[in-house]
Amino acid sequence: MTHEPVARFTSSSSDVSAALRRLLMSGKVFGAVIYENDTPQSVVAFGFVSPITKPALPSLLSPTAPSFLEHLLDSEWCERCLLNPRAQELAHRASGVDVIGCLNGWMNDDVALKDELAKSLQPLLGGLHVASYYKETFDSNLAKSYEHQFGLPPQCIKRRKALDGSVLEATLLGLTRDDWLESKQKPTQPVNMIFGSLPPTFHLRPSWRRILQLAMIDRSLTHAEIASHLGISRDYVTKAILDTHDVIFGTAKAKLSAAEARRCTRRVLDFVAVNPQEVRPWVLLPRQKS
Repeated sequence: MTHEPVARFTSSSSDVSAALRRLLMSGKVFGAVIYENDTPQSVVAFGFVSPITKPALPSLLSPTAPSFLEHLLDSEWCERCLLNPRAQELAHRASGVDVIGCLNGWMNDDVALKDELAKSLQPLLGGLHVASYYKETFDSNLAKSYEHQFGLPPQCIKRRKALDGSVLEATLLGLTRDDWLESKQKPTQPVNMIFGSLPPTFHLRPSWRRILQLAMIDRSLTHAEIASHLGISRDYVTKAILDTHDVIFGTAKAKLSAAEARRCTRRVLDFVAVNPQEVRPWVLLPRQKS
């Protein structure tokens, strides 16, 4: 599998894997993995993004800064500079979340596969109130591709970083929401998607959003199946969805039949489908062992 640039760092790929696992479990990094024929053992592409604190951006964007991927191997830096889920939620409700995309990989150079990976931005960032988006790459051809994908003159910073004793150029491309709003060039669909969401109208509880996020991934899931996946009771799933219905649409009657409860569920999910900002940022973390 081709990836950038894990194998070329002096740190071992196992160090990167351990760091990535830790950050995924903490909710400070989230990503997409594409399987062949929906088989978990057949990974053909992956990509990850990370929300970052505003105070960390100036130093990270400096031409002399280490690459973002190298920063991810520094646990102290990650603790200080990456947003935890609660901080992501507060930024999403306010001025927006600053996001950096890093660590892509693919099985081959098939253009269709890379396009599929690009489409993974939709579930990753769709609905998130993004203040700025940056993409780091160590591949000059990919840098040109990302620049075209952004569709407008991005903030482009080139850095040279020694990896495994050699000099390798890293490129950081990016733009802010203001760049997007003020652009005189027509933005591309990926850029419009990244910056297309505003803050949420309703402040739903994280536990409710977690349930709704899973329900939106697969709308065929029953309340019992959602409960089983999340390790909670079916009654809590039902109550959370009905409580969400009451917050959005007003209080329903106290006692609902099974058919009425199903209608309320469909109404909530239909609303979330066109207003994904209401259930962002992601809180659908792996279930912790008790």
